[in-house]
Amino acid sequence: MMMMMMSVNNSVSCGCKPLLMTMESLFHHRITTKEKVVVVIGATGTGKSKLAIDIATHFKPAEIVNSDKIQVFKGLNITTNKVTEEESRGFRLRYDCCFLWVDVSLPVLHSSLERRVDKMIQAGQVNEVRDFFDPSGDYSRGIRRAIGVPEFHQFLQAESMEADQETKNRLLEDAIATIKLNNCKLANRQLHKIQRLHAVWKRNMHRLDATQAFLNTQEAAWEDHVVAKARRIVQRFLYDETHQHVVPPLVSSPASPPAAAMAAVTH
Repeated sequence: MMMMMMSVNNSVSCGCKPLLMTMESLFHHRITTKEKVVVVIGATGTGKSKLAIDIATHFKPAEIVNSDKIQVFKGLNITTNKVTEEESRGFRLRYDCCFLWVDVSLPVLHSSLERRVDKMIQAGQVNEVRDFFDPSGDYSRGIRRAIGVPEFHQFLQAESMEADQETKNRLLEDAIATIKLNNCKLANRQLHKIQRLHAVWKRNMHRLDATQAFLNTQEAAWEDHVVAKARRIVQRFLYDETHQHVVPPLVSSPASPPAAAMAAVTH
């Protein structure tokens, strides 16, 4: 996963008293008030989900949306029933956004990813994939594309053909090593994309260096180096009305976002 989005109901979470509004003032309020969204991004294995839960627990009520790359596809506008420009009636849909970038030094992250794979193997990943194994399965689409599935194909195929134990052990070791390598490669690619986004949205993106928290596995280190800083940033974002962090939508509108921003997101 590369991104976690958290929608926060600002008026409720700050404990504001109910306001008496006329229909006209209520209509104006709904048009001019932008919904606040906290976007937690980072390479695989950097703790995005954990931080999103920490923040959502602190700033209630909030909703967490998991934006997994494998579930988001470009195109097929008719098939997927996307809103057309005509249906949008020319409205520019904008959100008041705050980006939290959880970053970890690559050497430290790579070591952590390798340990995570070992833990997954110990937790029964091989058995899980074995139950999912299809000798003629297509690894180019759907959930079978996920790292940790295609890498086991040769091992599971040899197992189904009752290969000797030495061959199976070698293929299993190769599969695990390949999973570790592919996770590290994925982290590198994701970091490159995040750096491109940072070049476009630098003013709205806050980098949280979690390296020390990864080196020190105690929970207090995560709280001190990541969560505490994130909470301060989100606190200012939610309740300081003088700071607006509006990010344009990735849809056509009368005033489209800069081409550079589009390229950074759609590639």
